[in-house]
Amino acid sequence: MDLKELMVGDWVRYGNRFAIVKSISYDKCVILVSVNGQDELVSETYDNIEPVPVTPDILKKNGIEFDERLCCYASGDKRITLDDRDEFMNTENKWYIHADTIDLCSIGSCEITYVHEMQHFLRLCDYQLDIII
Repeated sequence: MDLKELMVGDWVRYGNRFAIVKSISYDKCVILVSVNGQDELVSETYDNIEPVPVTPDILKKNGIEFDERLCCYASGDKRITLDDRDEFMNTENKWYIHADTIDLCSIGSCEITYVHEMQHFLRLCDYQLDIII
């Protein structure tokens, strides 16, 4: 994984487990990994961590479910929508994410593939959503 893509608090994959980035340096990052129910801090090189793809299951765990009326994934208050339909995307595994204010004024949108990209977008939109994996 590229160091320039990470922020503290991002979800990453470490082997067959998920981890949260706790600190970042030029050659390693410290991640929080749950091992046998115990949280453990691990210092690891960027070659050994991978991004976590956005999936419908992850969206559902975070209150973003498929809305038949809108034909896309949406949060309960409709302030976050994600769409993976081909007419919006020009490559596989891409999602189009859009955010609105409470008054449904557009804040912004972009393409994402990974959970850490979604986390960055939500932070930039000043959304307080602690992502669950």
